[in-house]
This record gives sequence, structure tokens and C-alpha cells, in this order.
Amino acid sequence: MMHLPQVKSATIAPEKYDIHQNYKHIAPYVKEADLSIANLETTFGGKPYRGYPQFSSPDTLAHALKDAGFDVLTTANNHCVDRGKHGLLRTLDILDKVGLKHAGTYRDSIERAQEHPLQLKINGLNLAVLSYTYGTNGIPVPTPTVVNLIDTLMTQEVKRIKDTETQDFIIVCIHWGNEYERKESRYQKALAKQLFEAGADLIIGSHPHVVQSAYHYTDTTTQREALVVYSLGNYISNQTKDPATRGGLSVTCTLQKMPNGDKSITDVKYLHSWVSKTDNQSKRTYRIIPISYSDRDTGLIHPTEHELFRRYVEYSKTITLSDSIYPF
Repeated sequence: MMHLPQVKSATIAPEKYDIHQNYKHIAPYVKEADLSIANLETTFGGKPYRGYPQFSSPDTLAHALKDAGFDVLTTANNHCVDRGKHGLLRTLDILDKVGLKHAGTYRDSIERAQEHPLQLKINGLNLAVLSYTYGTNGIPVPTPTVVNLIDTLMTQEVKRIKDTETQDFIIVCIHWGNEYERKESRYQKALAKQLFEAGADLIIGSHPHVVQSAYHYTDTTTQREALVVYSLGNYISNQTKDPATRGGLSVTCTLQKMPNGDKSITDVKYLHSWVSKTDNQSKRTYRIIPISYSDRDTGLIHPTEHELFRRYVEYSKTITLSDSIYPF
């Protein structure tokens, strides 16, 4: 997310912004992956730039995300039509111009038919990336644009892709859940179960603005696996509702397909991060700080934030990746 204070912080001259510094410390981790996916919860709707409740961010953000190592941005979320038809279309134009692939919103139904799901070939694996949202904050989706919404057709689409297309792994990025709730809801768990049964291999959630649980599920009957992350929290934002909103989660894994067709999800790891906000000479700076649980972390945090950071670190230790057995 990019709230207005973040835009002001990034301003280095009239109409000139430096957003790259936000990702300085986290970029090496992002670039290690063969494929890095993130949720873009703002628009590139042009000026005037705005934060909550109807976001529009400088185009420089797209360049910063590309340079930080991200490959794909999911765009189906409750803020994707904040700036109407123009904002949705311009966001896709900017992402295309920068070279960032995207999934979840489309210029029209023809484009959706051609580009949904987003199909990628990474190191010999065929991957399908799908992005859905629970809604758009009550703003009607402008014609002829399309936003992927969570509905009864979603699981049918996943099943169709599994049954009819040559995808080795299906990745579903889903905007769901209740804001600021640290525990996933029954609805999220039920929907994750439906997606797994339909054929999803990775189910990655966003929207609650706090990190929620992550599970590596295995169906002992079929040996099918799935990685479910109920919420990645806030990678970067200006939210300060409680320390939990100052943190995010990066999850990595290794996907493999054997010659006999068997698939595996291994080496599942996660990295917590903290949004550092430092006031210096009447200007605030934002940094995403990876948490290594060492003294190095505190050295990157301004002394005025040490207590908040300590509280988040303690909270982060309660969020663990659990191995679990299907059914959920």
C-alpha cells in the first residue's frame, strides 16, 4: 500500500519521487527467488496522488518494485477501482510499460479470456497464477473492465484449469478475511479447503493487514500438498493501528515435478519484516526491514521505535508455519 504520507516522504523534488529506498534492505531476499509475486494494493491512476480511501500512487512505485526484484503483481483487491475505469486501465498500462506481469484485473472480457490465468514457464515448470478479491469497496466495476471476484465460479475455474490445461502448479492469490484479525476466519479455512480440492497448490492471502497463520497441508490419501498462507500482513504501508500492522511476511518454497508426474512443495520458509518509519529533519523515511532475530535488526531501527519493534518481534514468533493433514 502507499498512503499519502509515503508519497510525501518519497518526494525529492517537485514531481520527482524516490521510492527505491523503501526496498533497499528487502530487495536482496526478493531477488533470490526464481519468481517473486506481490499484491499491489493501490493504483497508478495518475495525479492527484492520493492515499486512503481511494489510492493513486506515483508511477515510480512500479519501477521501484521491478528494480527490487518482483516479477508479478496481483491487482484484484478492494482498491483496484479506486480511481475508476481510468485508474484501472492506467495501472495495467504502467505495469506493462515497466515489464511487470499482472493478474486479477483486465481491460475487457476479451483480454481476460486470453490472459486468465496468467501462465508462466519458470525453470521448466508451467505455472498458473490467479488473483481474486472479495469486493471493490462498493464501487461498481466500470464497463468493460473486469475484476476477478470471489464467487461460486472461482473454484470451478480452478478445477477447469487443473483438468484441462497443462499447468504443473496452480497459484491462487486471494484478497479475503477480516481486517486486523490475527486469526484466520472459518470462512477463509472453508474457502481454502474448496480451492485445494479444486486443484490449487498454493493459496496466498491478503487483506487483513496483519500476518495470519501458514500451513503446509498434505492429503495422506493422495499425497497431494498445498501451501496456504492466510494473510501476508502489510509489506509496507503507513498503518499504525497496532504493532501487528507494521509487519509483513515473505514466504518462499521450492516447487518440483518428478518425471512420473508426482509434485512436491519443499523448503518452505518464511521471513518476517518490519516497516521502519523514521522522522529526520521534518521528513519521514520508510524502510522494509527483514527480521533476522539478531542484534542487527535493532541497529536498523530508530531508537524511538525499539519498543514497538520489540512487541512486533514477540508477536511474529507466534506466527509459525505448521505441517497439517487434510482435511483442514
